Amino acid sequence: MGDALGNVTPFGVLVSEPSKVAIVRRHVGVGPAVSAVTIENLFYIASVVIVFVCGTGALLLSFDIGIALRRTAYVTVGAAVCFALVTMVVLMRRVRIASRLAAALESSPLLQRLIGSRRADITAIEDHVFGFTLRHPGRAHSG
Repeated sequence: MGDALGNVTPFGVLVSEPSKVAIVRRHVGVGPAVSAVTIENLFYIASVVIVFVCGTGALLLSFDIGIALRRTAYVTVGAAVCFALVTMVVLMRRVRIASRLAAALESSPLLQRLIGSRRADITAIEDHVFGFTLRHPGRAHSG
């Protein structure tokens, strides 16, 4: 339902992702729901990177393209692979990016009011995401 809302409204991700959490919040807590949406997006991004890299590789091997497009394709594929590797390292080493960012933003009085006591919630969501990768290593680390 959340994806459908994002597809039929002009707001896309701004509607679809929060609506997924809102739809299941009666059955699952907000923290686990946000974690599930995060994990879903990580798998989606991984599949996009795989399709992108394979498609670009097929383009480079199948067609005679100009040197500028070839170089751009190499740089873009390299960036996508680096992004995927960094994401895997973050998940495997459990680097807490969101809670560190929240801690850094707490120094601003305006942002401190927005974040408030949610830093513990952010850490809990990270724990859920990292816990999934620990409980299901084959799902989280294999392609």
